[in-house]
Parts: sequence; C-alpha cells; structure tokens
Amino acid sequence: MSPGVAVEESTKSLEPTKSIDIPTQTPKNAIDSDEINYAIYTDSKSKISIIYPENWQQIPRENYVEFHGPNGDVIFEVLYVHFHELDQWANQYLSESNYKEESRETLQSPLGYMSIGSLRDGAKHARVIIGNEKAGLILLEATTGPEDEFEEHLEQFQIILDSLNLKNASLFDGSNNDNTEHTKDDSNEPNEEDTESALTKTIPEDSDTTIYTDSKTGLSFSYPANWTLFQHEHDIEFQGPIGAVTIMITDVPMRELEQFAQDFFTESDEYKEESRNALDEPSGYISIGNLRDGAQQARVIIGNEQTDIIIFEATTGPEDDFEEHLKQFQNILNSISLLEVDSDESQAQQQDYSPTPIPNYGPSAITIVNTSEFSTDIMQEWASYSEAKMANRRADILMVLWPVGEFVKEGGFSHPFETMEVVITPDEIDYLMNEIETWLSNQPCILDDPVRYYEEVEMYRDWLTRGADASTQITICPASRLVLMGLPPDMRDTNDPRYPINLQDFFIHELYHALQQDLMDESCRRLEERLDREETNTPWLVEGGADYFAKHVVSELTGAFDPINTILRNALNASREEGTNIYQGGIDKTGAAAMQILIELGKLDQERILDGSLFHNCAREIEYTNDKPYVLQAKNSWYMIEERNGRFVFSEGVLR
Repeated sequence: MSPGVAVEESTKSLEPTKSIDIPTQTPKNAIDSDEINYAIYTDSKSKISIIYPENWQQIPRENYVEFHGPNGDVIFEVLYVHFHELDQWANQYLSESNYKEESRETLQSPLGYMSIGSLRDGAKHARVIIGNEKAGLILLEATTGPEDEFEEHLEQFQIILDSLNLKNASLFDGSNNDNTEHTKDDSNEPNEEDTESALTKTIPEDSDTTIYTDSKTGLSFSYPANWTLFQHEHDIEFQGPIGAVTIMITDVPMRELEQFAQDFFTESDEYKEESRNALDEPSGYISIGNLRDGAQQARVIIGNEQTDIIIFEATTGPEDDFEEHLKQFQNILNSISLLEVDSDESQAQQQDYSPTPIPNYGPSAITIVNTSEFSTDIMQEWASYSEAKMANRRADILMVLWPVGEFVKEGGFSHPFETMEVVITPDEIDYLMNEIETWLSNQPCILDDPVRYYEEVEMYRDWLTRGADASTQITICPASRLVLMGLPPDMRDTNDPRYPINLQDFFIHELYHALQQDLMDESCRRLEERLDREETNTPWLVEGGADYFAKHVVSELTGAFDPINTILRNALNASREEGTNIYQGGIDKTGAAAMQILIELGKLDQERILDGSLFHNCAREIEYTNDKPYVLQAKNSWYMIEERNGRFVFSEGVLR
C-alpha cells in the first residue's frame, strides 16, 4: 500500500516549450548562464512552470515529468496535496528507506525544504518539497550517478528551483474541486519500465484527510482530518464520530505472526472472534468480533521484518453504526505504507536470481539398471508413467538399483546411509559399476574433469561393496541425474500384502528428484545457501514435493489408497514420533502436509507439483519465502491434523 489514499491516474498535458534567454543578473547561487538557452515547461492543469536547459531531454511520465541533462536528471511533480501537509510529507519523503539524508535546509520563497543525500545505489541526490496555499505541494529531485559531477548538476538544479513560478496556480483557491479527476492521455502512456521507476506518491481523494507517520517504524496512513488524535503511553488513538481506531507498535518479530494471531484473536477473554481473513499487502490478518461489553471490534495485525508486528483496532459501542465505522477503517488500511524491508526475501531473491544456462541438455532418457529380483520392465513402466506427467523434460537419467541385506550398523558413509549386509556378488558390483562408468563418461561436465570422474566412481564402488542402503539422486550436471537405490529386505518381501507399493513409492520418489529441473541451478543454490537451514524452504518443498508426487502416482497406478489421506496420516504420525519442527525427521512427510495446506489456502496450484513446473525456476526460494504469512502458516501448522470418521483432515482453524 502507498502512503495516503489511493492514487488517481494523472497525466500531465504539456504546453509548447519556448526558448528563452536567462537575464544577465543570475539568481543567487546559480551559475553564470549567459551562454545557455533555456526552455519553459508549464504544467497545463496547475499552471505551475519552471525553466530548464533547452538541450536537456524532456520525458513525460504518468505522474511527473523528467529532464535528462549531461550530468544527471531532474524530476518535477505536482502532488495535488494541500500545503498544510508540508511537514508530514517532508518527514515521510525525506526519510524513505532508499534515501540517506545528509543535510536539510528550510526554503523561504516558496516555503519548503531542500535535502541533500544519496540513494541506496550510491547515486547522489537532492530532494525538494515546496509550495504555497494556492499551488499545494510540488516535488523536485536532482540525481547524478556515483561518479558524475554532482555539484555542477546541483547548480543547474538551483536555477530550475529559482525559476519556479507559482503565480498562476489555483489548485486550492476554490476554482478547482479538491477531489481532482485526471483524464488519461494515451499519447503519454508510459511503458512498463517507466511505470516501475515512477515516484510512488498519493493524491488525497478529498481535503478532509491528513497523514499520520510513526517516526520509529516509518508506518504511515491517512485518516479523517476531523478525528482527534490521542497519544497514550502504549498506543495511539484516533477518535471519530462513530468510534475509535487504535494503533499499537509491538516488538514481536514477523516470523511469529501465526502464533501471535492465534493468541491475539482467540485466547483473550475480552474478545470473541466471528471471522478472520488473510491480508497480502502488507501481510497479516483482519479479524471481526465482539468485546465482552457488547462493543463491536475489528482487529488487524500486519507488518514486515523491518517493522515487526503492528496492531490496529477499530471499535464502536453496541448501539453505534459499526458497518460505517468499518468503511472508514478500511480506508485507513488501504492507505497504509510501511518502509521497504532491506532484506525483503521475495524481492531480494527475485533480483538476485538468474537461471544458470545449460548449453547442452543431451538426451532426455531414463535408463534403469537393476540387479534386484523385481522386474526391470515394470520399473520402466512406472518411470514412463511418471515422466509423461511432466510439463517438459530436460535430463538424462540413470537409475541404478540393487538389493541389500539386513541392518548391520548406523552410518559408516559420507552420506546419510546405514550399513547393511552385502548380498550382491563381486560380478554384480562390476556390472553395475561398468554401467555407471559408461554413463558418466558421456556426461558433458565430466568429460574434461578426470579428477571428479575418479572421485565419483570410487565413492559409488565403496557404497556397493560395503552395503550402503543408498537412497539418493545426484545431480552430476545440470541435465544429468544419477539415482542410486539400495533396496532393503522389507521392500522386496513378496509376502507383504502391500508389496510392491513401498518399492513403487521409493522408486517414484527418487525419480521425481531427478525430474526437478532447478536442483543444480547455481543461482538458485546460492539463494538457498545464504540462508540458515531453518530459514530456507528448499528442504521441505523439494522433499515434500517428491513425496506428494509419489503418493499421487502410486495411488493412480494401484488404486490402493487416497493420496491426501495417506499424506496427512503420515504427517500426523511423524509429528508424534519426531516433533513438530518441519525440518526434523521425515521432512518429506512434513513437507508434503505443508504443501497441502498451501494448496487448500489457494496459494499453490497442485498441478505445479504433479507436472514438475514448481521446480523449474527456483520458486522455492523466490515465491515461497518467509515474508509470506501463508508460508509461515504452512510451516507452523502442518502437524495440526486429526482423524474424523476414518479420514485425516486438518484441524479447525488451520486453513483460516
């Protein structure tokens, strides 16, 4: 949300510019401009005008005009905001998170402020907000790159400021309706890049609103000017004719949003909740209910990682018009602006992600080498059925399967495998290794790396000869995947009534990992690695996705069970055995249940899991980040499952 109320679409209509000569007597602080020709720019609606060097390029934007000069840029914008809001706008505008102020001075004619500082990218920057009662507020900005001549550009900017002519302005003298409407001029329609770079400012819908800004958090919003503001010790109250709106700034971090919401909305004896809805911008929740004394109340909790959690409450007496007060409250909520979060995960990850190009995908084949007693042909049918579900295929996959015997001891390998009895013969080991070595020698990223080839071969031979119960997918090259599976006795027990469902599930689970395309995307991996294990969502999404896919495919192939019921039952059992931390224990089970929450909340399309497209472009680190309340909701609620009439379902409140 932007500060103030919603922005009305505004396009400047330009009058023809005229070439003029600057008088010999130059304004104070201006450079000698005898040899510079200037043009006049006039905003046709406000009649406010400035001069600018004629050789500068003039670029109309949607809400402002930009001038490109040899040393930098100047932006000019009429805000259509009353002059009495100068200080509030200045405090907000000059303290925006992308701008670091170094100095500020008060301007006298016209009245306003000039600030000098720098932008986050190192660009040098000057900001001016000035005006008068008739013209309202005007913004001007001057910017140069980090290495450009800022002082010289500032001198030209001073000439433009000194030329500002407000004499003909009449925006707020009664001749214009304060509820300004602007006609869209398609000839000046900005392109997408222009729109993204435009200043985000607000145009009040009427003159009866004012802006409140919290100096500590940067929170700002507009509220009716005739409401009375009361500053209390722990909160701020805005009293209107129907009811009140109260704000409380907490120090509760945004990562605790879900637990805080549960406590705040349901644990208080004073408040009885009737409904709750999630909010997206800013992230949070709105709850409607009643207080014990009969008063009606709406509660909102919002925030981000920079501001922590902020509480809003709107309250009316039992006999007052709550619906009307709620409309005013909604206007306040719609006008909320929070400081940008420097570490905003989703935006930062998006900006830092660039898919790793793969020059040669090679063949998209699935080859199965199997020395177990189970039919390789049937395994090939499972693989073909799974492969056909994919949105597209970009990998050469070798799947190697062999039987292992009874458990010997825990660990013993560099990977998280157990040591089992070796039941394959030396000849079978040689056969499997020959198939692996032949396949490896044809992979493009191995051809020129004999050291890596040797290390890989020796590691796989060690696993085979010492009885590793391997269950892994190894990304050899971006489009070359090796799946190694040591099959324990319980998966090969033909007397088990569920045989071969467990083997089938295991096989399809590991195959799905080989079909997850972005697992060796270096850019995506860097995004993952810069977060702690319990901050990145890759582990439970990658493993949960494989379990989710396997359960659905096995269910389709066998008709033996309901996949969602099985996923939730397994997750409930995992929580009882291993705890409620999604990252502990069987993360494939915990992750699959969390993904089902996202699906039922409408935040994840099930088809993206089943066709593999969820793992094409690093969605796990870009889309599903911890600044999204529904992601935290899924991570913190995956185990809240109960059995009803023989079916497993999420507990009441999980999907609110």
